[in-house]
Amino acid sequence: MIKIRHNEAIMKQYLLTKKWRGPNGDTALVPKDEGMGIMISAMVSREFGWGIDITKQQLERINGMHLRQT
Repeated sequence: MIKIRHNEAIMKQYLLTKKWRGPNGDTALVPKDEGMGIMISAMVSREFGWGIDITKQQLERINGMHLRQT
């Protein structure tokens, strides 16, 4: 038996605009909706991995970007 896991993420165009503030606490005008979205989907298994080949340096860069976003 091979377990295959699935994960997905949806990023929206204006999702984080309400969190940005100017030096005086001012905010920009933002649309009422979250804007256009893009969905990223992936499958992973212990036997086959992600199905892509990335170097150790690329993986460290990706993980570093994730840490900065939180």
